[in-house]
Amino acid sequence: MNRVWMLLIIVAVLGWFGYTQLIGGSPAEAPGAEVPAAWPSDDPDVVFSAPGVTEPSSRTIQIFSELPGTIGRMCVKAGDRIEVGDLLFELVNDTQLAEVQRCQALVAQAQADLEKLRSWDRLEDREIARRQWDEAKALLLRAQEEFDRVESLRSRGVASEKEYADRSNDVEVAQARAAVAKARYERSTAGPRPEDLAQAQAQLDGVRAGLEIARATLAKTRIRSPIDGIVIYRFREVGESVFPNVPAPVVSIGNRDVLNIRVDVDEMDLGKVTVGQRVFATCDAFGSRRFNGTVVQVAQTMGRKNFRTDRPTERADTKILEVVCALDDGADLPVELQMAVWFLREGAAVRPDEESPSGGVPASRPFAGSEVAR
Repeated sequence: MNRVWMLLIIVAVLGWFGYTQLIGGSPAEAPGAEVPAAWPSDDPDVVFSAPGVTEPSSRTIQIFSELPGTIGRMCVKAGDRIEVGDLLFELVNDTQLAEVQRCQALVAQAQADLEKLRSWDRLEDREIARRQWDEAKALLLRAQEEFDRVESLRSRGVASEKEYADRSNDVEVAQARAAVAKARYERSTAGPRPEDLAQAQAQLDGVRAGLEIARATLAKTRIRSPIDGIVIYRFREVGESVFPNVPAPVVSIGNRDVLNIRVDVDEMDLGKVTVGQRVFATCDAFGSRRFNGTVVQVAQTMGRKNFRTDRPTERADTKILEVVCALDDGADLPVELQMAVWFLREGAAVRPDEESPSGGVPASRPFAGSEVAR
């Protein structure tokens, strides 16, 4: 019985294998099937390949809000060209505007107080004080003359003691009034005390500093572009709230005048990369088209992978060296597009930005890394 079951199983396996070969054979063996296009690794000028991702020459800059609040206005959308200082978005800032106005009023008041202190008395007030002093001196002179007359009469026994005492009191009163008038005039011409001026100036400086803080806070509600470039992506919309303690970008921007590819070069291929080396990049979306470029920067330290390609041959634990390649023409490429980058040997002739010699580049093939090296 066991032999019968064994024979049945063998027959079933052989039958299934024959059936699959009959209806699902490889394209190379099927009649009329196309021969697969050769890989760029078959090009004798290719040294090795590595995965990369496109990015602006400035790298992608994510713009956040420094202040918590609600987005009141979005001034740009994805794809817009921007210049340094262009307004990207604005938070609702009624409170900040009111604070600026309040501080402006305080500055105006402190400035007026200082100017009033510096000007001290007006010319008209000083003239009044001078005339009051002249009047007090005249009254004192008159009281002194009257006292002298009464004193002379008293010496001859004509004036009474009471009259003499009254005239003496009149002189003392006139002297006191003259002293007060003189002091008032001298004060009007002397100006404010230095310590009063210093206090008023310090108060003005303090409210001015408060105004600058209020203006700086208001400026932080209006976020402007730090570079010339384009808006890559808009993450938030009007009415959404932002919180600095929960970082989330509002927009991302970058300079796309030159498009770069940031490549993760395997540690096994470090000795095959130099600044100025020519490369080309491919991807499924553009078929067999090559995007030529040049190595412009090689990192000085090893690091971890920036991204993963999910290819079967990819090594998860390997260290990589970041290499930046500037594309000759990347106007057709979006930012953050994963591409295969093929490094050429020194002195290799660069083909135009067109199809590969074999007519096709299936960019989805696993990266061979060092296996591609010639």
